[in-house]
Amino acid sequence: MLQDRTLSGYPQAFDVYAPASPSRVVVFLHGGLGNKERFAYNMGITSSADAATTGTVNWSWLAARGVVAVVPQGQALPNAPLATTWNNHVMDSGVNDVAFLQALVTRLRADYGNLPVSVVGHSNGGMMVNRMWCESPQTFDVHVAFAGPASSYYLDAATPCAPSTFKPYLGYVGDSDQILGGSQNWTQQVWELDRFNNAQAFVNPEVIGEWAQFVERAGRVCGATPALDGGTTSGIITTWQACSGRLRVQRATGLDHDLGAPSASDPTVLSDRALDFIIARETR
Repeated sequence: MLQDRTLSGYPQAFDVYAPASPSRVVVFLHGGLGNKERFAYNMGITSSADAATTGTVNWSWLAARGVVAVVPQGQALPNAPLATTWNNHVMDSGVNDVAFLQALVTRLRADYGNLPVSVVGHSNGGMMVNRMWCESPQTFDVHVAFAGPASSYYLDAATPCAPSTFKPYLGYVGDSDQILGGSQNWTQQVWELDRFNNAQAFVNPEVIGEWAQFVERAGRVCGATPALDGGTTSGIITTWQACSGRLRVQRATGLDHDLGAPSASDPTVLSDRALDFIIARETR
């Protein structure tokens, strides 16, 4: 367990939770106004929202999944110190998070024997996941965004989402999400965000609806045309897939922005959903 590590030239601290003999590395990005300790708790990596101790880390889950969990800390603008976030075309952290994540992954691949490295983000962390999918797809092997669609920045013809390679992507949202104001209208192209009373940290409060994004990407990645009635439902979750499962979108009935986490009965509910997809799609 390594806490508050940094890379030369970057202010973002990060924590590393590494079991013996791991099979993969996963970087977890918290949402707007969040911090790395609470997000590790929300993902079931630790059992406390405070700084971890050896006894509060969920070592058994990390070992069972073969995961080195890496949890960085987003930064904030001087005039919005509570709005810790990522520079993702929705919010502004005041730093170059693309370069930081690229450098972080280079370091992680060196430290852990070139294991596959994937990224999971919630809310504004998920929006940063989408920025990496669009602008730096070579960095991560698999991308998972919880309640964090791409910025509507990419709808502008001058700034399209145009990755040089197409990596696997899972987008997961709840149909009762009040932060993603358009999530109740599943097919709407643009969703408006609640800006958490930190409007100065936002550069654009609009995101692309997850279904609209899925349809556009499926057409570009493999020429598929997903149908709204083509989803499969299991329990509260409806799943649509395209491009041999490389693209997946899921919608959960009755869940809001936190998507049911943390849960005392199932503390790794979101991490397991991410890992099921990651393990099936990682290629290294």
